[in-house]
Amino acid sequence: MQTIKAKFSVIGADVTKRCILVCSFSAVAGVGFGYDFTWWGSILGSVHFNQVYGEKEVPLPTGDTTRILSTNQTSVGTGLGAVGLVLGCLVASYFNETFGRKRTILGVVAGVGIIGTLIQALSVIPHSYWTCVIGKMIINASLGTAITVVPLYMSECAPPAARGGFVALYSMFQAFGVLLGSIVIYIIIDEMSMINYLLPIMLQAILPLFLLATVPFICPESPRWLATKGRLDEATAVLDSLRPKTADSHEQHMKESIEIKASFDAQSSSGGEGSWIDLFRKGNLKRTLTVIGYQCLQQAQGASFMTYYLVVTFLGMGISNVYLVLIGFGIWGMGIAFVCLFLPDLIGRRALLLGGSCLMFGGLIVVAAVGGTVVQPTGALANLVIASIFFWSLGFSGGWGSVVWLISAEIPARPVAEKTMALGGASQFAISVLITFVAPYIQNPGYGNLGPKICYIFSAFCLVAFMFVYLLVPETAGRSIFEIEQMYEAGLPARKFKSYDSSNLVAEKQKELGLEEEKLSVPDKMELDDKDREISHFEDSRGQAFA
Repeated sequence: MQTIKAKFSVIGADVTKRCILVCSFSAVAGVGFGYDFTWWGSILGSVHFNQVYGEKEVPLPTGDTTRILSTNQTSVGTGLGAVGLVLGCLVASYFNETFGRKRTILGVVAGVGIIGTLIQALSVIPHSYWTCVIGKMIINASLGTAITVVPLYMSECAPPAARGGFVALYSMFQAFGVLLGSIVIYIIIDEMSMINYLLPIMLQAILPLFLLATVPFICPESPRWLATKGRLDEATAVLDSLRPKTADSHEQHMKESIEIKASFDAQSSSGGEGSWIDLFRKGNLKRTLTVIGYQCLQQAQGASFMTYYLVVTFLGMGISNVYLVLIGFGIWGMGIAFVCLFLPDLIGRRALLLGGSCLMFGGLIVVAAVGGTVVQPTGALANLVIASIFFWSLGFSGGWGSVVWLISAEIPARPVAEKTMALGGASQFAISVLITFVAPYIQNPGYGNLGPKICYIFSAFCLVAFMFVYLLVPETAGRSIFEIEQMYEAGLPARKFKSYDSSNLVAEKQKELGLEEEKLSVPDKMELDDKDREISHFEDSRGQAFA
């Protein structure tokens, strides 16, 4: 077994400063996702925001009345934001395939994000809650596109050994967005002026403006997308800029580009042209259902509830210093996300997912048990509830928050990768829509009145998620995309992926086709006939068939 030092050496061998820079600047798009969830979920507990935008009048002890957001406003307003995420995921595949990753980030993620922010800002003039919600829905459409395109883009730019860490950067920036949103809300929560809600709204414009100012000059187009479009020289140039330079690196990168194109063509001819129907054909069906399944289970383990209704739940339980706790929650999540830059490649994806479900189960059970027994816990019990939420966060941020998107980018067949990512993301946020619409009615007095006991429901899904991962989610750490393809085609059970020896794949395929193993120059490969091109996409001895 490799030591930690040896694993770091392997991971770092193909990592360049240029690759780190490119992945870091593209991953910044994750800030918007974390910020949006945090500021919206927190502002719902703001007294001034409720007074200005609420439609329900309630009496005060003084005999006066005030306004608060109705259950309908909270449910529908939050749920429509999740609808925007679903729509963003679904349209992302078209833009991804047609215009490429880079232009999708610029046009949809940044451009649409600015439009949504402006609409949301206009809601402060007539104090229209539903105008604010429409703006949020548009912003979330851009965020849904981002979470579909950015992890895919990063997985295609990163070398295989370090792919997990680079894609996890996106989750780290999400965690930073959560922390940033928590700090902003803490500063303005007691303000009784327009700044209470206008400041967090307008700060959302910074991210798309940053992307527009940096991505065109720093981030290249995905080498894989260029290669699949037949733009081999451009794909090779991008690989040259992202990978270490050696005496034969340019030739190796040209071979890699040719192999990507040949593999894509071979998969397209055998598994369809990459239509939506092809997602459910034999060979793709298992992978499609796996992506959809664990994307849905991420939300079913309490992610949307914790994001949108944690503050409201804490306030209802009478826990003090809620917004200060939220900052601590953000710092905690940021620290976990930083550590998890290294864990997916060091200990593997499955271990993080399985362990994460166990931790989330424990945290949710405690919140439900204490909150369901004591209406307003104080002292040690209140601290136990808060600690349990941090415990849940350890499981989520350390596993399900980042690894889900990583595996979603790794296991689909390449001709349908964009659509698989889109459908998986849309499925996740569809569950989020369901939870955000239904949770207030299950939780609030006058309806289901479960209160914190709603966490029992989410804890049950943690057990389902554990079994799902054990049976269906493969270990992909350190594997090239090509290796993953072959293991799926071989019908290996997910739990056997980690120990599977793929070193003889090239020899077996050559024997099957009756070919002698030989080294081919780039010009030779350009002249391969159809039979030779089928074998050309297989990995060379360095395992560099795919980024």
